[in-house]
Formats: sequence, C-alpha cells, structure tokens
Amino acid sequence: MGGTRVLNSLTAIAAAVTVAGLLAGLGTAAGTRPAAAATRTASAVPAAGVPEGQASPVISATTKLDLRRYVAAGTGAYVVGAENGTFPPIGWHTTGQMGGVWAPPTKLLDGLWFSVGSHWLDAATKYTTGPGFVRLSFPVTGGLRPTLTEFAPDGQPTVLFGLTLTPVTGKATTASVAADAHSQIAAAYPWGFTKPTFDSFNHQNTVSASGGVIQFRQESRPWYAEVGATPAPASVQTGTGFWGPTPASQQTAFGTKGRGGRLTWNLSIPAGGQTLWLGVAGSHTGAPPALSALKAGLANPMGLLQGKVAARDATAALTNVKVPDAGAQRTILWSKLNLADLRRTITQAAIRDTKAGTVYPKPLATLPKLSGIDAAYPDYAEFFGTDGAYATYSLAAAGQWQTAMQHLNTLRTVSQIVNGSTGKVVHEISSTGAVYYGDNTEPGDINETARFDIAAGLVWQWSGDQAFLQQNYAFIKAGLHYLTGLEPGGKSGPWPAGAGIVENTALGNEAVDVSSETMQALGVLHEMALAMGDRSTAAWAARHQRAMLAAFHQWWISNQHLYADSLCEATEGDCTHAGQQLQQRWWTTVAPMEQGIAPAANADAALATMEGPVFTGTCGLFVDGVGGPSGTGGQTCYLVNTGAMARAEANYGRTAQAVAYMDKVASQLTGEMPGSLPELAASAQYNPFEPFTSRANVMQAWSSYGVMWTVVNDLLGVTPDVPQRTVAVVPEVPASWPSLSVSKLRVGNQDLAVTASHQASSYRTQVSGAAGLSLTIGTVLPSGAKPQSVMLNGTKVNYKLVNTTRGTAVEVSVKAPAAQETLAVQTAG
Repeated sequence: MGGTRVLNSLTAIAAAVTVAGLLAGLGTAAGTRPAAAATRTASAVPAAGVPEGQASPVISATTKLDLRRYVAAGTGAYVVGAENGTFPPIGWHTTGQMGGVWAPPTKLLDGLWFSVGSHWLDAATKYTTGPGFVRLSFPVTGGLRPTLTEFAPDGQPTVLFGLTLTPVTGKATTASVAADAHSQIAAAYPWGFTKPTFDSFNHQNTVSASGGVIQFRQESRPWYAEVGATPAPASVQTGTGFWGPTPASQQTAFGTKGRGGRLTWNLSIPAGGQTLWLGVAGSHTGAPPALSALKAGLANPMGLLQGKVAARDATAALTNVKVPDAGAQRTILWSKLNLADLRRTITQAAIRDTKAGTVYPKPLATLPKLSGIDAAYPDYAEFFGTDGAYATYSLAAAGQWQTAMQHLNTLRTVSQIVNGSTGKVVHEISSTGAVYYGDNTEPGDINETARFDIAAGLVWQWSGDQAFLQQNYAFIKAGLHYLTGLEPGGKSGPWPAGAGIVENTALGNEAVDVSSETMQALGVLHEMALAMGDRSTAAWAARHQRAMLAAFHQWWISNQHLYADSLCEATEGDCTHAGQQLQQRWWTTVAPMEQGIAPAANADAALATMEGPVFTGTCGLFVDGVGGPSGTGGQTCYLVNTGAMARAEANYGRTAQAVAYMDKVASQLTGEMPGSLPELAASAQYNPFEPFTSRANVMQAWSSYGVMWTVVNDLLGVTPDVPQRTVAVVPEVPASWPSLSVSKLRVGNQDLAVTASHQASSYRTQVSGAAGLSLTIGTVLPSGAKPQSVMLNGTKVNYKLVNTTRGTAVEVSVKAPAAQETLAVQTAG
C-alpha cells in the first residue's frame, strides 16, 4: 500500500511470550503479598489457519515510538500518549489537549512521567498492545530494566500504571524513583473553536497533597483528580511545574491554568523485581467519589489487571473466525478488542443543544447515566449517530449486543429530549451531554435517522430481544415518517431532502446514501410493525418502499455506469436545474450496492467502474474520487469507505474483489498503534506520522465494519431472524480460499458454528448449534455451475435454486435441525 508505514518495525511477539508471562513479570508491590501468578498459556498473534479467538494475543512495535500514539481504555477512563513514554500535545478538537488521562466528561492529567535515578523514562524501545492493557519497555537504567504497564479497569473512573523494575544482575538493589503529574482539569466540551471556547470555559486549577495523595481541582467546580500509589511515596511536592521531561515548547500548548506535583520513593528492589503501582482517578461530582475510586484501584491492581485480561479474552473468544487470510483474521480478532475498548459509560450528563457550537444554553435535562460506544480516540471520544450505526454491524456479529443496545437507547433518549417526537436522530453527543449537531432545525446528517433504524433492526434480528423492540418501535416509526416527510416531490422524485454523511455544499439536496438507507429502513419498519401487530404501519412502510424502489432508476447514469451521488431539487450547490443528476465521485456512490438495493446488472457495472483509479487507490476507496468537486480528489481513504466497498462487492458475489478491499482495511492494523484500526489509511495525502495535533483518530469504531460483517454475513452467509426463530446459512466461499469457519457465533441464546468449504466442483456447508431454529442451509454456486447432486447428512434431499444478488444459491429447508447438519453439493458446468 502507499504511505509511509514501515512494515518491518512491527512484530507479533513470539508464541513463547504470553500474556501470562507479561503479567507474571509485573512482580510484587513493596509491602504486599505476591499476587497469584497467571498460569494459563496464551497465544501470540495467530498465523493463518490458526483459530483467531484464542486467549491473550499481543502485538508490538519497536520503531518510531516517539511518533506513534496509543490508548489504554476502560468504560470509565482512558489514557492517550506516545509509545515512547511521553505525553506531547495531542489532538485537534481542542488543539493539543486531547491526550493525557481522562475520566469522561473531564480530563484529569496532561501527562504522567516516571524517572529512575536521574533518568526520565521517555525513550521506550518496545511498545506492546495486549487485551485490555498496554506495555512500554525501556532501556536498562541504573542497572534496572524498567517496564510500564497501563490499563483502565472497566466500571471505574481510574487508570492504573504499573512500573516494574527488574535488576539485570539478578541481585537485590535500591533505586530512587519519581513520578511527575501535571493537570489542567477540564471538561470534554466546549472545544477550542466553539462558543464558549475551551480556554474561556475552564477555570484555574488548584493542587494540594495529603496522606501521600496529590489532589487537583478546577476552581469553583466539583471536578477532581486524585493521584496516589502503592507503596505510598516517601515525599510529595506540588506547584506550577512538574512536567517531567516535557520540553518548554510543548508545555505552552497546554496553557497556564494547570498545576503539577511529584511523588518520590526510595525503593529496595528484590532480586526478582518489584512493581510500583500508581493510580489516577477522577470525578466531576466531588472529591469523595474520586478518592474512593483511587482507593479501590490501588487495593488490588494486579487482580484488576488479571480480571481485565480475562474479560477481554472472553470477548475475543466470541465469533471465533478462521480464514486463510492472516491479515483479515488478525483484524477480526483485534477489532473485537477495539470495540470493547471503545465502550463508554458517563454519569450526570447535562443534555443541552449547542446548535453546532454556537451557544451554550441551560440543560434541557440531566440524565444520571448513559452508555454506548465512543466513535474514536482521541478526538471523537463521544457518542455519534452514524458511527454507532456502522459499529453496530460489527457489534452484532461479534456478540457484543449489549453495547449496541445501550448506544441506540442513548441516542433515542437524547434525541427525544432535543428533538421531541419527530424521530430525528442527533448527530453527536459529547461526554458532558452537550449535543453538538442534529436538532430539528439543522438540515444535515439525516442519514443517521435511517441508519439508526437499520442498526436497531439488526440488533433485534440477531438477539431476538423483544423488550428492545418495544423500547424503540415508536421512535423508529416516527423517524421514518420524519424522513419521508422531507420528500419535496416534483421532478426529483420521492427522495428525502437533506445532507447525508458527506457534508459538502457542492452536493444536490438529495443524497444517494440517504435514499438508499431510507429504503432499507422502511423494510426494517415493515418487519417490526408486523411483530408489534401494527398492520397499518407495516402496509404503509411496504407501500412506500415499493414506490421508492420503482423510482430508483432515476439515480442511474447509464453513460457513466454509475449511480448519481446526489439529485437536485433546485439550483443549489453545483445544481443548475431541478431533477439534475450529479456524479461528483463521492464515495457514497457505493451506497446502493452497500445496501443491496441496486439491480445486479447495474451493481456489477458500477462496482467495476469504482474499482478503477478514479475511485480506488492503494489506500482503498477514496473519499472523493479523482476529478471530484475538491479538485484534488483521489488521495484520502477512510477505512469505513473501503469497508463499505468490501461489503458491496460481497453483496453481489464479487468475492475476490471483496477480499482485496478487506485486505486494504486489514493492512492498517499496524499503521500506528499495533492492534488498532485507525480512522484513515496511509496515503499520498495522509501521513499517519504527521503532527499529533492534526492527525486523524488512532482507533475508530466503524473501521472494522467491512471486514467483520463481510466475512460473517456475506462470505459465511449467516442471516438470523431470531424473532421469527429462523436462521439462514448460505455461504459463498471465495475461489482463492479453500474454506472458512466461525464458532461461538451468538444467535439469540445459542452459539452457532459454521464451516464452509469447496474443492474442485464440490461445496460443503456444515452448521451446528441451530437446534430450536428453523434452518435454511445452502451454498452460492459459481456463475454457470449447476447442481448435480445435493446431499444433507449423506442423504439426497429436495432443494430450491434461489436467485440472489450474490448469484444462484442451492437452499435446503430444515425445520428441526439436529445438533449438526451437513450439506454437500456436487456441481457440473
């Protein structure tokens, strides 16, 4: 691929180096009893053909650590820094302020730095990402080998840092150790460019120390950060400095309202090494909760770490995929862990409509608790409509339904507070509760309403959770009436008017992604309405969907072999007349194929065109293709764009092309933070090592969409409808893959296992775990192939040939599946 990624700098830790070994290497805290050693064996990053869901993978980087960011996160706190052990200014939402230690909705520390003897630990030689933790390894310092393990226990507003010092001689020794902490406690919103601004909104900080704990506070507000350790420090200092090794030129980027402090120790290090644990905890409701969280974190840090790793191992074990593509398999594994790391719970959220950051009104409501999935670290650690909807595909396939349900319920609750009964979904909810954009008066991002409905339908079909349906049905129904009420009629047809995911004034007012997703959402509403016994709404949704599908030919531009990316209802943007088709090379041109609503002939022509150099480059699918309205298109690729293209290709049986686009996504897993899918791919326009204050996000929730979902839903062909007690398994195995499989795939309250394989003209599908569901088992045939024999469990069986967008499928209905069902198809032609 293009860009500046250095492949040789990233290595999976050898199989002999396990998480159990890493944890055992943490040693013991002074004055405490040794924690029980982790005894289980854990695997390294799996190679091709090895099950990717095995416990405790680790992945490392050894070069450019000063240019790479990392994140270690839990549901209540996280830390973002550089992989060499420093905390430079990071982020652009508020320039330079998005790194450090956070307990949303407040930032706790600008940074935390350790020294051994007179040497600051600011030049790590190895960085490792593990399941739920990170580790930095430093050169030998004063006869000691330092390593720093960082993690955030789920459910706590706390980040824990374990500094392990091991004598290289194998003999006991002593060491002086210090830790500097600098804080400007601040709210996650406002940002640097809003009204009010970050600087004008946040007050001066104060600092004090008591009982070996440093306390930071923002004046006039109950926002606190507590820093303490076990063993307790020998001395504590506080003041205006204490920046560790941070150069003065970087300190100025953080402003002048912060304060700092230093903890120091004189340690006796046993021959086997020792771990000093330091905790950072916070609260935006007063000092007692912060102190309580710090105490809980330091009571048994090793136990919390072992529990965190075990929980992440359990998450990784679900949706245990095996594919003969090492990059795709590894990406599926780490994407499950990324999704877990992006889970968030916030408390006392003050919901206010800031109208795109132009006002800061009194709260409309204060909600005691909201949960969901953050869009990304470090700049989008907040709840989004579109991001959450895309992430729902991966969450559903990964068995992480609870996160998806929580996120969608949060969006619904906040949207109803801001937008009343309209059903419009808000765009962006900061961790303070401030809604940046998406109220009824704002014309944009209406695709989020349709995407919410699709995502809710997805979770409902995979989980069968009727309570979730009942909670969201009225809102979904209102949202579809809202969208269809935006149809202006006339020459432009039955298409909702308003911006979709592409926010550019050159577009016409009717966007192809909005229209494609609205049609799909109407189908979801139809099924939900039937389940709710609302036949009139079911009929309305079906009628409206049919009308839109019948008119969808209006979008096709036959001489370009493409769908328009927008239609004009008036002379806006680049439009010269109503009804005009615009094809400006936006990535959303893929939407009709991504949603599977394009006729196969049009889809094949459009996808073939989009595979060309106008739309696609080494980085993947361009945001805006060559010759688009920006004038410099064809240089930037979001991973979600490329993922959408992978799914679209698979939707129409173009499996070789789908694998190629999946591999472009997978190639970014080691681009900056090992084991993390970023927002943007490296390209001619985007350098993943550009300044920290202008970079895209290092971990993005929606980036796994086109790999996880494409493999499970398209290539393995798993389509559950748990409310109807049915599941279809109709795979299409890529010609270059002899087989693929998944186990521990959650469908309702059952775990499915599926294996699909082919050899020459023989195709085999095996399903277990479907007892209690009505099973459709089958396989998609290659173009031109015809079934010669069809056997179920060794016996000839009646079958149907079904024409699908992926091709002709052999399907067999099994009303009462046995523990295992095996379909074998022999073809001719």
